[in-house]
Amino acid sequence: MENQSGALLRKWHNNYNERQKLQHVYLLLGVVSFVVAAAASLINQHFGRAVLIVTLLAFGAFVVNAFVWSLLYANVLANIKTRSPRR
Repeated sequence: MENQSGALLRKWHNNYNERQKLQHVYLLLGVVSFVVAAAASLINQHFGRAVLIVTLLAFGAFVVNAFVWSLLYANVLANIKTRSPRR
């Protein structure tokens, strides 16, 4: 089991860049906190709502991060790759 999880993490590290990894973490945090909020709201409704706020913040960060990176890539990074160096 330990070898499989290590191999999975190495494959994830090699196949994705930093931006994609950050997006995966935001999405994972959102899904896990949603499940925790759903389970906690069965026991204590106030605590479940508090955890749900963390879920909404994680999903909000996911959307904002995707939007900012797409603007950055479209306006800056694409132009850097296409320009030739000056001599």
